[in-house]
Amino acid sequence: MSWFRFVVLTLIPTTALAAQGAPSAMRREPLPLRQTLSFDLNAALDARWRLSVEPLVIGRLTVGLSASSTAVVDQAAPEVSYATLSARETDLSLAPCAYGGPCYPYPTSEPTYRASSLSLHTRWYPTGLSRDGERQQFAVYIGEFLSYEERRISWPQWLHAPYPLPADSLGGSGLPWSPPSPGPSWVERLHGLEPGAEIGARLMMGQRVFIEVGGMVRIVTVDDPLSRRRPGDSDARLQLAIGFGW
Repeated sequence: MSWFRFVVLTLIPTTALAAQGAPSAMRREPLPLRQTLSFDLNAALDARWRLSVEPLVIGRLTVGLSASSTAVVDQAAPEVSYATLSARETDLSLAPCAYGGPCYPYPTSEPTYRASSLSLHTRWYPTGLSRDGERQQFAVYIGEFLSYEERRISWPQWLHAPYPLPADSLGGSGLPWSPPSPGPSWVERLHGLEPGAEIGARLMMGQRVFIEVGGMVRIVTVDDPLSRRRPGDSDARLQLAIGFGW
């Protein structure tokens, strides 16, 4: 998602809500903050789940946690070769290679993938961008977070033959090699801390239930071989959550 599209889609609902409550001669009170629990509907559409909780409220500031997980990568898994695996410190005894010869790439099954994260959030709900009225109850928020990201990738591997084949079994070529067979998977675990920021608006649908519309962007630091984003890139996502407060 481009930065322009991310900023436009995030700021449109925020600006609209703020404009509705700006010029008013009525008594204006900011929306009181509560402890909340919410579920990200937009993440569910991307085959992810994401839950957020804000258990600590300090004036117009909140501190919360969010957790997410997915088994879907954001691009197709590449063809895995022995050279690719060995470059990532795999078991060198497992390889589709000829004895003393070059290594050849072989297509394998898709790797098993799991991406999960746990984030610590702080949000500020400015008084001037919040309203608790009879017809309008909303609050705009600006926040930042630090996320612990983890990736678990189970790579399929291949075994070479434990001994050379007779020369006549390969048509007299004398090549001491046989086709590889499936071997045990190699599990790769990656983890790291990734900072980010978020902006959005909370719209109350009653006394307890609310909808949040906004966006978040984080700086990628984990070198995930199955992701199109490299360390140093930004990952922007829209948020559409439903939740309740108490």
